[in-house]
Amino acid sequence: MAEFESTRGRKAPSSETSVVYDPRNGRIVYAHEFIGDGTGIYGPDGREERARVALEEVRRHHKNPTQLRVMHLPSDFRFEPGTLYRIDRRTARIVARPVVPTAAPSGRRLSTKKRSR
Repeated sequence: MAEFESTRGRKAPSSETSVVYDPRNGRIVYAHEFIGDGTGIYGPDGREERARVALEEVRRHHKNPTQLRVMHLPSDFRFEPGTLYRIDRRTARIVARPVVPTAAPSGRRLSTKKRSR
């Protein structure tokens, strides 16, 4: 997510991102960035608690979150602006989704009526 720069001469806070996704199609339904000092919930031992928090947030918006799963992204992962992501079911990794370009309007109107001869 965002990179941090401290103006106080202290070490910048750590950032851990967890995503909640649908394992049937890899669609990411929620992402939560945890920012802290690298200990407790913000550290390596806090993975289960981060997963619980992320799923709890999803429960507010989804009727049946029981089939959703949580993935903790690598600490060096950064979302790129204007890019969509999904979880690849075969590799269990986050990947950029291919973007299907929209068709440009041709300016010509297509008729749906059959022409009579």
